[in-house]
Amino acid sequence: MNSSYLNFIMNSAYLNFIWRKRRIIILGVIIFIIGICSVFISYTIHSWENLIYPGVHIKSISVGGMNKKKALEVINLSYIDRIQDKEISLNYDNLYHYLKLNKLGIKTNVEEALEKAMNYGKNFSIINKIIVLIMPQKINIDFEVTIDDTAFSIALDDISKGIYKEPRNASLNFDSGNFSIVPHENGISINRNELKKRIESCIYDFKKENISVKIPTVVINAKITEDMLKGINGTISSFTTNFASSEEGRSKNIAKGVEAIDGTIILPGEVFSFNNIVGDTSKERGFFPAPEILYGKLEQGYGGGICQVSTTLYNAILRANITPLKRQHHSFPVNYVQEGLDAAIAYGLKDLEFKNIYDYPIYIRGVVQNKNIKFSLYSNNSVLDGKTYEYYSIKREIIPANVVYYSDPNLLDGFFEIRVKPRNGLKCDIYRITYDKYGNILEEKLIYKDTYSPIDEVIAIGSKKR
Repeated sequence: MNSSYLNFIMNSAYLNFIWRKRRIIILGVIIFIIGICSVFISYTIHSWENLIYPGVHIKSISVGGMNKKKALEVINLSYIDRIQDKEISLNYDNLYHYLKLNKLGIKTNVEEALEKAMNYGKNFSIINKIIVLIMPQKINIDFEVTIDDTAFSIALDDISKGIYKEPRNASLNFDSGNFSIVPHENGISINRNELKKRIESCIYDFKKENISVKIPTVVINAKITEDMLKGINGTISSFTTNFASSEEGRSKNIAKGVEAIDGTIILPGEVFSFNNIVGDTSKERGFFPAPEILYGKLEQGYGGGICQVSTTLYNAILRANITPLKRQHHSFPVNYVQEGLDAAIAYGLKDLEFKNIYDYPIYIRGVVQNKNIKFSLYSNNSVLDGKTYEYYSIKREIIPANVVYYSDPNLLDGFFEIRVKPRNGLKCDIYRITYDKYGNILEEKLIYKDTYSPIDEVIAIGSKKR
């Protein structure tokens, strides 16, 4: 082997050794650099773990690089505190009302927005996290601003008093036996839901220094309009009872009950309730003590006499060919109508209810005059097709009362006392006579049966030893 070839081999081996050594060094440097970068990246990402990433805004307020506490302070200072201090001008018909927004119970879900801001980017890949940190993009997170319903309602109560107008129903005005229609008037009220939305919309933009809102209103339609009453053209029925023997308290109760009902208008399909119209016949409501039937006996009670009012009205509606939905007779017959034609009232227990079955309104006129109660029902004359109706009662059977004895240890032996006076019961049939417009009888028909249960005589027998 010549020397030149040997030198070539030796030189090649040396060069290979040098190259391998350099590659090891270069690889080591690369690994070191990667390690340093990894540590830096890891440290950088970790340092943002409890901070909001750059570019994040909450309601256009930059919160990047802040923790939640600091971000909340900035949002409060830049937005919420400013909103709380604002005064809002409410305008209606060139009248201005001013309210501090802090009285409206401003509520936000800013905590939820902060949570979204804090979580933004935290689930990204490492590469995307580095991109977000190096080249942040603007991200805006919003939050809701609302008004507390209760606080808002309280704040508006005083303002509402100056705007609210109660609707007035059309009514009938009687003069010398003739009636005319008094027109209805619609009411007005603040549209609270719409006003709340308008205020919330204004305070949503925290840059506005002054807030002015026009108060929206809604029309409250009258329940009864003059057009509804135009079809009323006459009396369809009436009935009268007399209370000449009544004492002062009973007479006053009757007048008070009739006054409550007088002028009532019942629209087609509407149900009339005596108890809803007259209400509780209590002392607190101005009723007087007078005899009334309680548990089968005449007792003093507030509102005594009100059943004669309901009975008179009951007979008027029967003569308008209306069958009541609710009606109960008394414990025993009364002296101002025939048996089976009475209607007892006990607030919360017994009521007189009937429905307007006609296509026209019914107007009830009640009058107390010369110790008489008179109820007249007005509607369109066509509803009865020229017919008129009368009712009468026939006693069918007397139900004898029994005698009940019981021993009373507080009463001396050999003595007795009548504790409950007896009343016989009664079964009766109620008939309706239908007349045509000429007064001819078209029909005489049994409509219903009533039974008044007997009230037994109760006698106490003494058993106390002398």
